[in-house]
Amino acid sequence: MKPLWLIEHGVYREHAVPFQREVERQGMICIEVDYAPGKQPPHDILGAELLTEEACVVLWGTLPLMQQIQLRRSWVPGGWCNTENLACATYYSYFGAYLLNDHHTILPGVEAICLQEQLFAEFGDGDEVFVRPSSVHKLFAGRVAYKDDFRDAIAASRYDPTTRIVVSSAKEIGREWRLVIVDDEVVASTQYRDNGTMAISRGCPESVLRFADEMLHEVPWRPDKAFMMDICESNDELYLLELNSFSCSGLYACDLAAVIRAASATAQDAWKANHFG
Repeated sequence: MKPLWLIEHGVYREHAVPFQREVERQGMICIEVDYAPGKQPPHDILGAELLTEEACVVLWGTLPLMQQIQLRRSWVPGGWCNTENLACATYYSYFGAYLLNDHHTILPGVEAICLQEQLFAEFGDGDEVFVRPSSVHKLFAGRVAYKDDFRDAIAASRYDPTTRIVVSSAKEIGREWRLVIVDDEVVASTQYRDNGTMAISRGCPESVLRFADEMLHEVPWRPDKAFMMDICESNDELYLLELNSFSCSGLYACDLAAVIRAASATAQDAWKANHFG
C-alpha cells in the first residue's frame, strides 16, 4: 500500500504546495488537514475523517498533531517523531563526541535558577552561557543567556520541576545544514543559516556529508527510522548541532523528490511489516 501524506494547514506556508505537488507527481495522495484539539476522533483531524485505521499514513506538520496521531490513531507509520529519543537527555549520550555542546549539563530549570552562579562559573565565558530545553517540545528557543537575564531566558521551564534544560558554553557558529536521514542514509540536505542569519541553499559540502557518514557509521543507535540531523561549523570544525524529527521539521531547500521517495518507501515497508509480518 502506498502511503497517504498529510500536510498540516498553515504550517509550512509556501513550501506546502511544492511538497504536495511532488507527492502527487510520485503517484500518491496528499491531503491538507487541520488539527482540532478537544474534538473526538475522527473530527479531531479535519480533512482526514474518512481515513481508515488500517491506512498507511505519513504526516508533515506540528508536534501536537503528531502526538495526537500517535495517541489516537493506528495509522502506520503515522509519521516519525520519537519524543523520548529526540530529547537531548537521550541522544547526547550517544553522540557526545560529535556535539557542539559537548561540555554541558542537563538539569531541571528550577534547579538551574538556584545554581546560576555555579553554572556560569563552569560554563560561562565572561557572563554568558547557552541554554535550551532538553525536550523536543522546545518550551523556549535555544539562545545565549547572560547573568542578568538568565531567569527570563529559561522562564518557561521554571514552573514544572520535571522540565529539564541544557546549559553549556556559548559558541560562535558559522554555517548550519540540515540533513535528512532515512534508513541510515543521507537522502537530502540543505543549508539554512549562516552566522545566525537565514541563508537557504540546496545541498551541503562534501565535508559535511563525510562527517555525517562518520557519525552514522560510528554511532549505531538511531532516534527513529527517519529524522533530521543538523550540523554546524564552529572555529573551522564540524559538529552535531541537534537532532530533530522528520515529521515536524522544515525541509528548507532539500530535494523534495528524494525526501518523499525515500520516506514513502520506508513508510510502505513499515506498513507491510505491521500487517503481514
